[in-house]
Amino acid sequence: LGNILRSLKRTAEAAVRYREALELNPDYAKAHNNLGVCLKELKEIDVAAAHFRRAIELEPDFVEAVANLGSSLVELENFDEAIDFLEQALRLKPDFADAHYNLGKVLSTRCEMNDRVIQHYEQAIAASPDLADAHFSLSTHLLLKGDIARGWEEFSWRTRAHKNLSRPFPHPFWQGEPLTGKTLLVWGEQGVGDEILFASVLPDVIRAAKRVIVECEPRLVSLFTRAFPAAEIVPRSDPPHPHTLTADIDWQSPAGNLPRWFRPTLESFPAQAAYLIPDADRVARWKDWLDTLGPGPKVGIAWRSMLSGEHRDPHYTKLTQWSHILANREVSFINLQYDQCQPELESAREAFGVEIHIPPGIDLKDELDEAAALTAALDLVITAGTSVAATSGALGQKTWM
Repeated sequence: LGNILRSLKRTAEAAVRYREALELNPDYAKAHNNLGVCLKELKEIDVAAAHFRRAIELEPDFVEAVANLGSSLVELENFDEAIDFLEQALRLKPDFADAHYNLGKVLSTRCEMNDRVIQHYEQAIAASPDLADAHFSLSTHLLLKGDIARGWEEFSWRTRAHKNLSRPFPHPFWQGEPLTGKTLLVWGEQGVGDEILFASVLPDVIRAAKRVIVECEPRLVSLFTRAFPAAEIVPRSDPPHPHTLTADIDWQSPAGNLPRWFRPTLESFPAQAAYLIPDADRVARWKDWLDTLGPGPKVGIAWRSMLSGEHRDPHYTKLTQWSHILANREVSFINLQYDQCQPELESAREAFGVEIHIPPGIDLKDELDEAAALTAALDLVITAGTSVAATSGALGQKTWM
């Protein structure tokens, strides 16, 4: 009954039945494993790991329990032990796709050798060709290695790995066909930073096609309209903007698919300084405000995303880690962190005796055109890999990431 409920995605109810099975037989290894799977889905990782351990005590060669314990330990950030159990699972079952995938993931988190990570993702795919998460993870490491063409090809699996990457358009997907005389609808994906990064390909698309319609995050409409005047820029909405549904559109493409056709090699990336254009009057106003802060360079800073998670947090910092940078008294620091960060700014002031200036009258999260003008008025931006970095680089601003 527990198995039936789990197959119906009624996870909490399934967990109750597995517990009842264990009351009847505390040494039932499969019930321990299946309860652990449910608890893992319910984010009770510590308890899940305990049940996987008990299943292994009862049946040391229970390969699914060994692999499940390994993947749980990844989530608990107990990486050394996770590697041990995942490698044990592969000794028991060398073609275990999930174990290869999770071992690749933990080695990636540990910044192990890229080739070893790639090998495990490839073995996961060989054992389970439709394992979308393995394809998507492989794409990242192929791009990191410089295997650009293959990296973009694997990157197309992201739409299957992440079900929210879709739009309700009726047009066929563009697969690299000639765009001469054609109309292409491009839609943004993933997040503001990603939309800005992939927008670097839009000038190529506009030159190649007769007409280009770009659906983007509403906060980016004014920036994109100024930067790409030959395209029609419309805000993303549900239902979609009427101009995205017309019958004269030949193809649609998520923005992340464009580099596959326009950036197949490192050499195909143009050496361009900028592709976004800030509003000149706004830049001038921000320069006037920055001048009131005194002499010396004006440096914008941001240290994390407003989104957190096991795959994101290793790429971000805490402001308390910036002591050596903030110790420079010849610099005026400007806050570009776009969420509620006032307590962190106050803690930095108390710890380091430094004032991180808050730009007046601007919502850094929602007023992206204004934030772009402020960014362009600075001398330097130092930031973690967030939309602040994407915006700054796209403006041609000197950016340390």
